[in-house]
This record gives sequence, C-alpha cells and structure tokens, in this order.
Amino acid sequence: MPTIVPEKFGPRLKPADIAKAKALWVQYQQSHDVSTQQNQVAGIDPQTGRIWFGKTGLDIAHQQDAEGEVHPLYMVTVGKEYFVQKGGRR
Repeated sequence: MPTIVPEKFGPRLKPADIAKAKALWVQYQQSHDVSTQQNQVAGIDPQTGRIWFGKTGLDIAHQQDAEGEVHPLYMVTVGKEYFVQKGGRR
C-alpha cells in the first residue's frame, strides 16, 4: 500500500482561513436563497470570497481546473452541519 504524503496535495487551510470561510458562508446564506441547492457541495475560497457549487467536491475541483484556480477551499454540504476541507492542486 502506498504512503500518502500530505504535501503532494497542495497547501492546507489554516485555522484563520477556516474561520473566514465559515463567516463567508454565513454571510452568503443570509443574502442568497440556497434552498434549491440542498445536498450540493459549496466550496468556499477564503482568499477570494468566491463560492463554488457542485454535486461533489470533485465537480468543484473540475470547475476550478477549468478556470485555472488552485486555491484550497473549505467545503460544506448545503443544508448539513458538517464541513470538509479540500487542499489545492499544483
């Protein structure tokens, strides 16, 4: 079984980035109706404030690749109370 080296997966979000992403998500939900996006994944970029939506985190990664974005995102499933991190790719 191969050894997984975290550095291969790009930069990780720092605690301050996570806190900023959570705050951005709260603000976004207060000004946008996300009820039609229940169970989709939202990827929040704490550097730019951009929020990406897709069926999966992989869908969002493909969107980022298509636009040349490589920032790590903080991900949340819309309508759920759990979050997942996705590191950037190089």
